[in-house]
Amino acid sequence: MNGQGQLAKRVLLCGERAFAARGLGEALRKDGCSVTGFSRGAPGRIGETVHGAADQIHLNAYLDSTYDTVVNFIVLKGRDQQENLAYLGALLCMCKDHLVKPLVHISSMSVYPDGVGLITERTAVRDAPTKPPLTYADLKTATDAYLRQHVPAELKLSLLRPAYILGEGMDDPIGSIGRVISAERLLVLGRPDRQRPLITRGVLHAALCRLVRQPPREPQEVLLMVDPASPNCLDYLQKCCESLGVARRAVSLPLLLWVPYYLANERERKGAGFSYGRFLRGIF
Repeated sequence: MNGQGQLAKRVLLCGERAFAARGLGEALRKDGCSVTGFSRGAPGRIGETVHGAADQIHLNAYLDSTYDTVVNFIVLKGRDQQENLAYLGALLCMCKDHLVKPLVHISSMSVYPDGVGLITERTAVRDAPTKPPLTYADLKTATDAYLRQHVPAELKLSLLRPAYILGEGMDDPIGSIGRVISAERLLVLGRPDRQRPLITRGVLHAALCRLVRQPPREPQEVLLMVDPASPNCLDYLQKCCESLGVARRAVSLPLLLWVPYYLANERERKGAGFSYGRFLRGIF
């Protein structure tokens, strides 16, 4: 029972160790929910965390019999598209077998085409490449499309598309928009006046708690999570300099001077997934 004398919502949190999910279990419990976490590993259960193979989640004997809501953070980075889709197929089977009604899938704003000026919930997503090498954005696009096509009629699907998530413990706050070129300078890669869409992890968690409390009425919905007052890239990187000490100041340079740094940065970050075509579309 929760504080209002109502039965606690039973939530299965898939990928509870993901950066964006850290602390969500505690927030849901404070909101009166009963939370089970699922993480990849040898099959078993320790307290409220179940482990097992992702593509065998529908066969995992350590899960509870029923759940009111499933929140999915899992994306199999570094794995091919078929492995990711096999996991989602198993996840949908598990939802059916455990009588789940709402499924909340954490997507990303990276599913939208590069260069779009205004993005809303109605903006069309880009086409997902089917041949490797695939980027993180490619996997997010493909997994969104798979869920929308295969979700059963009795399961309500919420695709939550957050902006760049800020929070304690993040690996790379600079990301693709900057490169440290000296102890003095952090170079903006691209137009310095482009908006850097941001959201904090705490705001994301508050939205998820609300989604669990108030499931969607429509069979499928898309929800964007972004702070409309997000800074431009230059201001954001300047704040990184001040807060993280990565350099003394953020600077911008003419196109021909920063492109070599951008190319080097993207090759290091994406490896074989680097695309010159996407580079040309994304820098302006």
